[in-house]
Amino acid sequence: MTQDKANRVDWRALWASGDLARFCFISLGILLHATNETMVATIMPAMVGDLAGVQVVGWSLAIYELGAIVAGAAAGRMVSYVALRSNVMVAALLYSTGALVCASAPSMQAFLAGRLIEGLGGGALVSLAFVSVERLFPRAIWPQLFGLMSAIWGVAAFSGPMLGALMAELLSWRWAFGVFVIGGADGLDESVRRAARSTLAFGPQTWPHALARAMLAEQLYRAVTILAGSPYHRD
Repeated sequence: MTQDKANRVDWRALWASGDLARFCFISLGILLHATNETMVATIMPAMVGDLAGVQVVGWSLAIYELGAIVAGAAAGRMVSYVALRSNVMVAALLYSTGALVCASAPSMQAFLAGRLIEGLGGGALVSLAFVSVERLFPRAIWPQLFGLMSAIWGVAAFSGPMLGALMAELLSWRWAFGVFVIGGADGLDESVRRAARSTLAFGPQTWPHALARAMLAEQLYRAVTILAGSPYHRD
């Protein structure tokens, strides 16, 4: 009885200490990876109609899995040489970069390149999620946390095709990967603004496209580092 109590997860204590939020952030990588694996199946018809390249569309899943396998194995070794937080940030940036390439791909070749980058990030995130649990949480509650992570994977993999179908039907297959559109000096057409889920302004100034892309990338990097626990300002 005493052993059973010691092995139970005290969710209230985890919430109070902030460890539950950390676990949710860790599990986000598993959620994204598992959803992405299965979601692509239901967006393929719309994607092929837009990009063509039906001869190589089967590679969209295979090349993602290839990247995930390679990065998953490499990430497990890299944590012995590079800080865990740095590994997670690199993996998240890889995944985000791949998703942006897929969302804005003008051709099937560019889409497959994005899928490879996305797979590298997704595979690393999954591997690092399990490493993070081992490093950040007591051994006694590993089985419960690993079981919860497996459940998250199952739910995400099951819901992926439905999410993909809804996006392809109601919005666009590109929404399955997320997309940022940077406006020109004269702004964006109203139809583009209406299609956007949200808008973001860096101020009233008109910035060159190259600088605007750098600023957007910096903001995404800042968001990832804050979620990973880094301070906004360094002393």
